Amino acid sequence: MVMLMKKNNSPEEILNIIKSSEKIGVISHKNPDGDNIGSTISVILGIRENLNKNIFGIKVDNFPKNLLFLDTLENIKEIEELDLDLLIYVDCGEIDRPGEVGELFKTRAKKIINIDHHKTNDYFGDLNYVFPNMSSTCEIVYNLFKEFNFNISKDVANALLVGINTDTYRFLY
Repeated sequence: MVMLMKKNNSPEEILNIIKSSEKIGVISHKNPDGDNIGSTISVILGIRENLNKNIFGIKVDNFPKNLLFLDTLENIKEIEELDLDLLIYVDCGEIDRPGEVGELFKTRAKKIINIDHHKTNDYFGDLNYVFPNMSSTCEIVYNLFKEFNFNISKDVANALLVGINTDTYRFLY
């Protein structure tokens, strides 16, 4: 039996793949929650604002009404099947968490980045940035953006706060 080595890539490796990609999609799991939406929106806006990339969110399920204030509808859309240079999974412990929509995209992306905080994550990406000891994927995205020396706008900060707040139950855990 062959065991996969669970290894994270460096922030520099991740940033280089993002910089070299033209068409980037961001996807998360079905039944979206605050960390799902927050990490998706923050990755989209952070990369768009700092690197001026063609990046969009891929809708896999309906959004909770209480999270629409994050410009969810403008940034995460139902996208028809298309080829991607890069597909970024956020807040997904397994590659199949996005369901059928994810199936359309994962085989058509040249590279996959996996950013997550779940203990069950099997490091499915071509590049992985997984920290099970972190409170949320948004906390990981924040740390990654600091490593990238990204400016964090008010909209990115709001999205990050939503994810951290909801996954820690308002900082109780």
